Amino acid sequence: MVKRKQLTEEEALQAQIKTNFIPVRLVSTDIQKALELAVKFNIYAYDAYFLHCARSLIYPLFTFDKRMKQIANELNIELLE
Repeated sequence: MVKRKQLTEEEALQAQIKTNFIPVRLVSTDIQKALELAVKFNIYAYDAYFLHCARSLIYPLFTFDKRMKQIANELNIELLE
């Protein structure tokens, strides 16, 4: 996002510091279902993995990506902003 001039370098560094406080849990995902989302919405597989995990676990999604936000809304996934 710094490269695209959407965030300053300082904002990016502060965001990284704040992410250290986000709890992370590794979970298995149904890769087939994630890939179906990737194909359906024409997105990268790794984005689809996050969407599928949020949807299947009924967890909110945290992203700055506009397209992922749009798809999350279509899939009724709660967004954290």
